[in-house]
Amino acid sequence: MRKTTLLIVLLISTVTGGACDICGCSARDYRLGVLPDFRRNIIGVSYADRTFTSVHPPLFSWEKETQSQELFVTLDFRLRMFVDEHWLFAVHLPWHNYLQRESTHTTLSRGMGDVQLGVGRLFNLQKNTTPDRLQQLLIFTAIEGPTGASNRKFSPDDLWIPNLQPGSGSWDALVNLNYLKRSNASVYQVQVGGRFNGENATHYRFGHRASGALKIMRFINLGETGKHQLLPGIELMGAVAQADRDREVYSLYSGGHSVAANISVDYFTSTFTVGASVSQPLYQHIAGGQITQGWSSTLSIHYLF
Repeated sequence: MRKTTLLIVLLISTVTGGACDICGCSARDYRLGVLPDFRRNIIGVSYADRTFTSVHPPLFSWEKETQSQELFVTLDFRLRMFVDEHWLFAVHLPWHNYLQRESTHTTLSRGMGDVQLGVGRLFNLQKNTTPDRLQQLLIFTAIEGPTGASNRKFSPDDLWIPNLQPGSGSWDALVNLNYLKRSNASVYQVQVGGRFNGENATHYRFGHRASGALKIMRFINLGETGKHQLLPGIELMGAVAQADRDREVYSLYSGGHSVAANISVDYFTSTFTVGASVSQPLYQHIAGGQITQGWSSTLSIHYLF
């Protein structure tokens, strides 16, 4: 029987050497976005999908190499509020829909994921800040609790597949540094993040990971009042992930590193924002080269208050 492993990749987490059923990554992206007024509170939802092609090496000499296709979809319900001029808190509640297609069967997993609770501190790095001239640093930390299901078994072989679980089964910690500089219509953003995963009840631990991104954007006023704005942007993103660990044994087919390009556009009014983006890997070496990520996309809508 083959044992399924988990990959960690793209800013966003993803096992024992030997026979494996390799599968793409269900990790989410927790980076914070840009608003015309950075201190606005938000409540909203985002949609994200990621696609992978996984190559499964044969277990025995008479078997042939096989492939599977993975589609990971997440709806992320989120709330972010400032409690004063500098401090904010955030809540993320995800709902996952994971699909793996092989030649002989299809595996589907869906359900609520792990809730995330976070707090951030905003620093103004220049005097005389105005909405079109500012330089800020946001330090954000969060914990993710094991609220999602993490012990489901899947037919036809009654396998426990780590990356098809809605939850990790562990307590995890996240940290994100978000530097933002706006000069009139031009915006520059640098983000660096890390995720530190705990061990679950079965002594399985998803690998730690780190990511970084550089983004360049430009505000475009629609009309003379400036109440409606577009914010197109281009971004270069990179990520590195440690291999997963089952007790004291690290997975041969997990972890890796990648670089991707992202194109995005956001539309703003005084009360809501709608955004969309697409990403394409430029370079990747994931799970020992056994996994290839395709295009990914996001769509979000937020109410501002």
